[in-house]
Amino acid sequence: PISAIKYTALTVMANFGPYENPNARAKKMVDELFDRCETSLADWGYEAISCSKWAGYSATEEVYYYDAGKIWVKELPVIDPAFRFIIEQDITSPNYGKVSGLIQDSVGLLNPDRKISIDRLLLHTNNPAFGNPYGESDIKAIYPQTIAKRAMFLQWGRTL
Repeated sequence: PISAIKYTALTVMANFGPYENPNARAKKMVDELFDRCETSLADWGYEAISCSKWAGYSATEEVYYYDAGKIWVKELPVIDPAFRFIIEQDITSPNYGKVSGLIQDSVGLLNPDRKISIDRLLLHTNNPAFGNPYGESDIKAIYPQTIAKRAMFLQWGRTL
C-alpha cells in the first residue's frame, strides 16, 4: 500500500509542468519565488500528496526571509500530521467553521503547543467531505497492520 501511495504521488507530480499564467508579471513573480526557494515544487508536491494519502491531510508551513527589499519564500516544509486544526468557533465570524490555524502537539520541551496561523499554511486534504479538514485516508483501514508488519520484520531480523 505504501508503494502504491508513493507511485500515485510521483505520477501526479510527473504531470506538473512549469507555472503558467496569462499575466506575464504574475508568472515572473512566481518563477522568481520558486527559483529562490530551497524546496523544489516537485519535492513539496510529492511530500504533501503522499502525506495526505496516508494521513488524510497535510499541512505545509511557509518559511520566509527578507532580502533586497522583498520577502521571499525560503522553504516549504510539510509538517508531521500529529497536529490539531483550530476551527473558528465564533458564530458571528464570516469564517465560522473554517480552519483558522493548527496546533502542533509536543514539538519540544520549550514550546509544547506551537500555534501556526492559517496565513502561513498550505493545506491539502484528501477527499474532504462536509468541510472536514482531516479528510479521508486511503490506507486508514490497514495502517495499523502496516506498522505492525514493519515492527515484526525488524524483530524477525534481530531474532535470526
